[in-house]
Amino acid sequence: MVVLCERGPFTVEGERELMLRHRIDLLVTKDSGGAMTAAKLVAARALGLPVLMVRRPPLPEGVRTVPDAAAAAGWVLEAAAR
Repeated sequence: MVVLCERGPFTVEGERELMLRHRIDLLVTKDSGGAMTAAKLVAARALGLPVLMVRRPPLPEGVRTVPDAAAAAGWVLEAAAR
């Protein structure tokens, strides 16, 4: 087993090279809901690899989400003002 500890954003060519170097034959990834994982999906598609996408579990009822850090900060300020 090989563990890679790297931070994106990653390029399609970099992901493709990584998949070839490690002889990847199946990509397993989580549905992160963002564009940061697009490069590995495009690379896998270009190499004809199957992709297993793990869905996020549904949020519990009443849990609010926000799209980014600025919205989270706004939510915190709003909640603190109550």
